[in-house]
Amino acid sequence: MAFNGKTMDPFIFLEKIRRPDKRGLVRDRLETRVAALQPDTEGPVSLALVLGPPGSGKTTLLSHLAATAGPCAWYRVGPEDNDEVSLTRHLGHTLGAALADHSLITAAAGGRIADLIKALDDPPRAAQLIIDDLHQIDGTPAERALGTFVTMRSPGVKVILGSRRPPMINTSRLLVSGELIELNSDDLRFRSWEVEQLFRSVYEAPLSPEGAAALTRRTG
Repeated sequence: MAFNGKTMDPFIFLEKIRRPDKRGLVRDRLETRVAALQPDTEGPVSLALVLGPPGSGKTTLLSHLAATAGPCAWYRVGPEDNDEVSLTRHLGHTLGAALADHSLITAAAGGRIADLIKALDDPPRAAQLIIDDLHQIDGTPAERALGTFVTMRSPGVKVILGSRRPPMINTSRLLVSGELIELNSDDLRFRSWEVEQLFRSVYEAPLSPEGAAALTRRTG
């Protein structure tokens, strides 16, 4: 595995840091909520939590955000990424690739999150980082390291976290300061007009308003 002609750490799984193809329905009301997380966007918002059960559309939404942001780093967490070393190296590689900056990969090679944070701040970088399936590392050293990253990172690095349940990360300061926004399962729930649009534009099988309303009631 290589990046700009240099050998990559064999413990980095490229599939985890490969941005997924944009898929499913574009839901403007959700994407507007997190538009402030675009790189170089002015304003206090720097972190978003997208929380919901399986099948609620978390990854679909995140894939849309990844396709429209630039530069954007993607990381899909797995249960094996349960320590600081694995988390740091994957973060370093995906951010390094997104920013075309191999120094971030080098900084992360030792597996210490503090080294990566320092590298991102010298000089300060602007990027969007999307982490999906965060629930896979609940209560682990990796989650604690991520909490440090979220708290201490350069303000230009906007972070979006997707999870089935709230992470054990101290977000109190971010909430008070208005830096954090959250989309929950109610936000992700399809509205009847979105069901109509989904069947018309994605499935190419138009659905009546009555049928869309019935499906919405059934899944709400």
